[in-house]
Formats: sequence, structure tokens, C-alpha cells
Amino acid sequence: MMMMVLGGAASGKSEYAEKMALEMAGGDAHYYLATMQPYGESGAFRVRRHRKLREGKGFVTMELTQDIAKAADLAEQPEYATILLEDLSNLLANEMFSLPPEQQKTEQLCSKIIADIACVKSKFKNLILVSNNIFEDGDSYDPSTIAYRNALGKLHVLLAPLCDRVTEVVVGIPKEIK
Repeated sequence: MMMMVLGGAASGKSEYAEKMALEMAGGDAHYYLATMQPYGESGAFRVRRHRKLREGKGFVTMELTQDIAKAADLAEQPEYATILLEDLSNLLANEMFSLPPEQQKTEQLCSKIIADIACVKSKFKNLILVSNNIFEDGDSYDPSTIAYRNALGKLHVLLAPLCDRVTEVVVGIPKEIK
């Protein structure tokens, strides 16, 4: 099963995704694939907050900021396990901004990330993708931010049909989209 959980900042999407991962795992192994590169104190704070949220839930944490296809190599018996990827937004930023601007092409970035996700999904029993809904705020951005937003939107559009379920979490309330 593959599921995507979308939501704005501090919407409750992570807590909901963790709850779903535990339900899907049903006592089997469950992994948390962290993709964030923590920059500065605010990044470190977010990492600490997410670790505290997972405390005592039995998640095995993997940290891969790029090339997430490697996750299956880090897991024991992934074919029985559930993996929660937190989150697509950070993964895209890491992949995109590690390249020089002339190589930051939406189609290639989306193709690579989707191929990596397909690889992870083919090895794990369940995959939950968490991503940010960043499309309901301001509209005046620099060109690199516009390119990033466009790429994230494209990634959501390409991934949604591949998912068994898509849920948006708004003010802590999950709303099934698919």
C-alpha cells in the first residue's frame, strides 16, 4: 500500500502519518525515513520535535537526504515493513538545490524522485509519503522558489495516481482525497 499525506506547516500531518504507519505495520517493523537537512536552530528544533513525537513508538530512523532508493538496503526484511518518508518537500529541495541552477530541471528531478520512490515501494510492504501543501500562501517569489514550487506541485500530481490513498490534514483533521 502506498499513501500520501499532505498538509500545511504544523497541520498535524506528521502525527497523522505516524498513526497510519503504526496501524499499517500492525506490529511489524516500521521505519522513519528522515530527509531533512537541519540548517540552523529552527531546523534543529524541528528535528528534536519530530524525534519527540516518535519517541516510544518503535520507529527505526533512517536519515537519507537524497537518493532514497538506498533505504531498502538499510532495512531488515523490508518486504514485511512499513516505511514513512518525511518528507517529499525536503527531499525535493535537497535533490534540486544540490545541482547547479542550469541542471535544476523539473522533469528530470520528478523522474528521479519517482523512480527512487518506486524502488522503495517495490521493497517495502507499505510506504507513506508526507509532503507540504505550500500552494495556499503568497504569490510573489524569486525564480528559484517558483521553480521549486512548480516541481513540488508536479511531483504531487504525478504521485497521487500511484497512491492507494491520498489524505490532506487540515487543522489536525484528516480529509480523504483518494
